[in-house]
Amino acid sequence: MLQHEALPFLMRIQSADDVIAAAEDLHQSVDSLTQLAIAYAFAKAGRIPEAAWALQQYALTLNRTVQWQRASAEKAEHLAEVLLSDAAEARRMLRRWENETAQRLNVAAFRTGE
Repeated sequence: MLQHEALPFLMRIQSADDVIAAAEDLHQSVDSLTQLAIAYAFAKAGRIPEAAWALQQYALTLNRTVQWQRASAEKAEHLAEVLLSDAAEARRMLRRWENETAQRLNVAAFRTGE
């Protein structure tokens, strides 16, 4: 099933713009991880207003009565504010988040240079 359905979808993704195009297929998703991926892709593509909006949408999918979800929502809202006020700092924050995530997932060795 993975090879039949997911791989053709994923193989066409080569850039942040490709992620955005793929995400448009998932646009109606209320899944928080999908919303976060959309926000990140917009930010990587330099589409700052869309990234800030997508981060706000991500925050709305989270349950603020759960501590980790509240913290994640607050982090997303802060990043959205920084994106709109200081794009260079937001890029640093995103790069740091990307590096930390790659380390946690143990995939840093598989990352390609940008």
